[in-house]
Amino acid sequence: MSKNIIFLLAAALVVSAVSAIILGQSISSAAGIGFVIGMAAGTVGISVILAFIPAGIYWLFKRKRMPGLNITIWVLWGLIAVLSLVGNLM
Repeated sequence: MSKNIIFLLAAALVVSAVSAIILGQSISSAAGIGFVIGMAAGTVGISVILAFIPAGIYWLFKRKRMPGLNITIWVLWGLIAVLSLVGNLM
């Protein structure tokens, strides 16, 4: 699980940097780095929270970990990242 989180954070940082470049932010400045880190944390945080809601409900009834939780987090993150990039292009 920890290796997946590292890959997810790295992917979020790359997508956030691309988004910052699209918006015209300088990613070499402190404000640009803050924007990239904040956007990456937001996309990862939202996808993890949205995935853990059904996982928590599953755990309450079955008392074991939800199968496919990692895939669910990646799919939700992918959707949020694509929507974010499309929103920045519009």
